[in-house]
Amino acid sequence: MINLILKRKLLREKKESDKLILEKTKKKNGITMFFERAKEHENLFIRYTALFFYSIWVIVLAIGSFLAFLFGYIAA
Repeated sequence: MINLILKRKLLREKKESDKLILEKTKKKNGITMFFERAKEHENLFIRYTALFFYSIWVIVLAIGSFLAFLFGYIAA
């Protein structure tokens, strides 16, 4: 290609589209996927209930990660 700016722009767009495809195909936890879909629900009650339980889920994961780090550090 003669125009380097156009070439770089096309490469940047291709890289962004590849990144989006990778994010879509990345395998996620079933519970996390359920909460992500429920957080965008049109019913207000379901949306806030999902946000509440999703917050609890994130806290549980954070505590579990910390404990795993702590036990790994103690064992090493």
